[in-house]
Amino acid sequence: MAALMALTSLLIANRGEIARRITRAARARGLRVVAVCSRADATAPFVREADTTVLLPGDTLAETYLNIEAIVAAAREAGVDAIHPGYGFLAENADFAAAVTAAGLTYLGPSAETVALMGSKVAAKDAARAADVPVLPDAVIGADVSEADLLAAGESVGFPMLVKASAGGGGRGMRPVAAAGELVAAVSAARSEALAAFGDGTVFLERYLASARHVEVQVIADRHGNVFVLGDRECSVQRRHQKLIEEAPAVCIPGAVRETIAAAAARLTSKIGYEGVGTCEFLVEGSDAYFLEMNTRLQVEHTVTEEVTGLDLVDLQFAVATGERLNLTPDQLEPRGVAVQARLCAEDPAAGWVPSTGTVWRYRHPEAPWLRGEHGITEGDTVTPAYDSMIAKVIASGPTRAIALARLADALARAEVAGVETNRLALAAVLRHPVYVTGTEVDTSFLEKYPEVTAAPAPTTAELAAAALGLLADETVADAIVPTLPTSWRWGVQPARELELVVDGEPLPVRLTPVADRYWSLEVVPNPAEVEVIADRSEGRERTLLLRVGSEIAEWTVARRGPARDIEPDEVVVRGNGRAIALGVAPRFRTGRHDTAATGPVSSLPGTVVEVRVGEGETVAAGTVLAVVEAMKMQHPITAPYDAVVTRVLVTPGQAVEAHQLLLELTETEEAG
Repeated sequence: MAALMALTSLLIANRGEIARRITRAARARGLRVVAVCSRADATAPFVREADTTVLLPGDTLAETYLNIEAIVAAAREAGVDAIHPGYGFLAENADFAAAVTAAGLTYLGPSAETVALMGSKVAAKDAARAADVPVLPDAVIGADVSEADLLAAGESVGFPMLVKASAGGGGRGMRPVAAAGELVAAVSAARSEALAAFGDGTVFLERYLASARHVEVQVIADRHGNVFVLGDRECSVQRRHQKLIEEAPAVCIPGAVRETIAAAAARLTSKIGYEGVGTCEFLVEGSDAYFLEMNTRLQVEHTVTEEVTGLDLVDLQFAVATGERLNLTPDQLEPRGVAVQARLCAEDPAAGWVPSTGTVWRYRHPEAPWLRGEHGITEGDTVTPAYDSMIAKVIASGPTRAIALARLADALARAEVAGVETNRLALAAVLRHPVYVTGTEVDTSFLEKYPEVTAAPAPTTAELAAAALGLLADETVADAIVPTLPTSWRWGVQPARELELVVDGEPLPVRLTPVADRYWSLEVVPNPAEVEVIADRSEGRERTLLLRVGSEIAEWTVARRGPARDIEPDEVVVRGNGRAIALGVAPRFRTGRHDTAATGPVSSLPGTVVEVRVGEGETVAAGTVLAVVEAMKMQHPITAPYDAVVTRVLVTPGQAVEAHQLLLELTETEEAG
């Protein structure tokens, strides 16, 4: 047998929590760690944790994290032995794997040939058929296909279906089609998105199972022909075909199905001569299971497999890359307990999961022996539209599924994030939803079936009272909120005070009228209350209040970013009673900004125009898609707010736009009134 390869140093071709995770595993092996970064990431945590960092040229993704030549050059410059692609960006790019190997470096992943084979969903399904692995009916759509042939292919596959990009992943280049009349437009849109995202516009049609579960099998294979199945994971809760919650092992699938997909994954992995960590994804409906694709990399959700097996999958990647023979025992592969992961993303579920950007001025999370966090940001970091909206992964483990779910929901509820909108409370609502807790009826349409989980939770009367009293007691913001407030605040009898909080984008007037020393009458819709300040203390920019609101006593901590001295909205975070909630504080002056300007629609966040679908002089109906803006790896349709005539088109495809920038000018038609 050939001698084992020794590694001394590693370059990580990725960013954020991904790079931090790989750095930890590399440190455990005593490796020197080199990071690469864009200028926007120069102060990020993953940069500070590396031994050294190479700044990539340029600013765009194509110039930085997708620049194969620049990353390989950085590895040569840093004198490393190996490159780890992480997950995302170039992790499933066969050209990158080949370039790393050609440079004489060790690639922490399977061969370029294997990456190319399984990177094409079409080729992967062919390989699955060859390995006797069941797949869904499908049809590849050529670039020059006629409309008649396309419709015929659609009929042969059957409706409903998905139009899917052959390359890439993450839900990009994917469109659902319910009937034949939607097929032509869906293929055009999917092809356009796939070409922009992956440089490959090949798409195919695949039968869509509306009530299927998304279950995946973790595999690892060494260079000696050994293939191991490390269990399965449930990944059914998704938005835009992108996973939000994952757990191991998969819940409520028949034992026979579990055995079937494990055997199928092992058979396919062996058939293609795979080496390294990989994931085979399946759709499960009842007692049937169908292969979807194989990810030739570490998955975002690898953490839950690690938690139930005790294995370090990144360390196993190092072991395979250096030629070690894996000797995993059945006991190591048997799951112990349950682990659940939630993807904390900078986005607003109540507004249709629109990504959110800004500076994170507060970021705190609970700690416990059963909690694990993979965090890509710290306080003061800026979430930009250039990258994926995921800012952290939060993982909870437990001896039973019920305990693991409850622990994760509690951790999310008590986490504190301010400066950007997040899906934190929506994730907690999913984990506490009775249908999800039961597990028997969870499938990929869960969020569509139960939209109530995405609704922004209303603040309680006690939270509003804490926010108002905390703000009024803060001398540093007295001139911004209450211009007549005495410079030396005390809880004695004072004049009535009024301020305006912002809840779900809408102003909420709050009036506090003193009744006696430390007693206040809170006037707020819909639940006025009597409030007693039992105790209070201030530390730094935080104030902790022990309040009696009605008959309930609880302690609240109020933290505010700073005085509202300009026209931008401000925020206050109130935490207590097992959760934390961010409320807006209305500024003294208003911009009047919203999604639709006086003369037409605006972009809700910074991004790039990828498509303009209308021309000047065209008449459009309310809801018509006028343009598409891409930001944070998602495409966002810009629709007509009313029946109108397009007066002017102010943007072109490829143009960068700022948040609130006017995209088109419209003239409302008389019928719209």
